[in-house]
Amino acid sequence: MPLTAMLSDPATQDSTHRPRRERLRRAVGLVVVGAAVPLGLAACSPSPANVGHGPLGISQANRAAAAVITINNAGFSPPVTYVQAGLNILVINASDSSHTVTAFNGAFRTPVLAGGGDDASFVIKTPGTYRYYDEFNPGILQGEIVVTPAS
Repeated sequence: MPLTAMLSDPATQDSTHRPRRERLRRAVGLVVVGAAVPLGLAACSPSPANVGHGPLGISQANRAAAAVITINNAGFSPPVTYVQAGLNILVINASDSSHTVTAFNGAFRTPVLAGGGDDASFVIKTPGTYRYYDEFNPGILQGEIVVTPAS
């Protein structure tokens, strides 16, 4: 069924189907956020780690992300993220279960992100390579952030 048909379907308006309707809203929000990043809407964020945390579409700090890491059922995407020092990194948990993004060296840690679109953001101010993992699946879910000097 097309997305427009699902949104207008009377079954999605029934209070017993709210989880389905919420999943649709989050899916649409993921497309909007993902589309905004390539347009160059990145902004510098002077805030410390974990500047924003909340359900997708609510955390205003996350809308100006220079880099986006998506957690899905297969892992982190992309596996290596590139960002300039001092710019906002957005993490979106699009999987079915809770996850974190935690640096091996302790430089950053997101709060526990619930599945289905929970998000958080943070800033890394020092150039370098930062390996990270998911605290719930440390041996399986790992990634890397390469921070380049600010231009």
